[in-house]
Amino acid sequence: MFLRGSARLGCRPGWRSLSSLPRVRELRTAGEVVDAHARHGHRYGPMKLSASWHTLGRLVRQPTEERVLRDTPEVLQPLAADTELALPRFDACAFAATVSGLASLHVRGWRASDALWAGLATHCTRSVATMNAHDISSTVLGFAKVGRGTWLCDPALLDAIAEEVAQRGMRDFKPRNLANTARAYATAGHAAPT
Repeated sequence: MFLRGSARLGCRPGWRSLSSLPRVRELRTAGEVVDAHARHGHRYGPMKLSASWHTLGRLVRQPTEERVLRDTPEVLQPLAADTELALPRFDACAFAATVSGLASLHVRGWRASDALWAGLATHCTRSVATMNAHDISSTVLGFAKVGRGTWLCDPALLDAIAEEVAQRGMRDFKPRNLANTARAYATAGHAAPT
């Protein structure tokens, strides 16, 4: 059933890599990402899962792909379920890419479950000390975009990030990282005095 659904999305052959797992970031349509997960998801680790969300977040900016995902939102549920199960194994980079991709999808109309967002908030809070400046800014901006005015802008996560940034100092932040982080706190309406 899932593969039939992905055929409707316009999946094409030819996305295989030498390892027989797809190079997810090279896939050109949401259908290819969905099909790759349907065929190989049982072998996906955190990096493949996060690459899938990151790629979908990039692809959804195209009007055709946005329409496809809006019209068939159920095709992403297996990927979301696998991601939720794998969260304890994610590293900082995988969290950042996943949050960023999911936030892009959210802005375009596809909504991940509250359980997935809660899991991401919990695990990101625990791993904030291992995040680099780019991971921090991507993560906090993604949560702020999605959670504006809702519980999804988890105060514990925002406080943990603010504390980590204050302890570390701003030396690792490039201007864009700093701007995105400041924008995220302003969007969330969350004071970060530290």
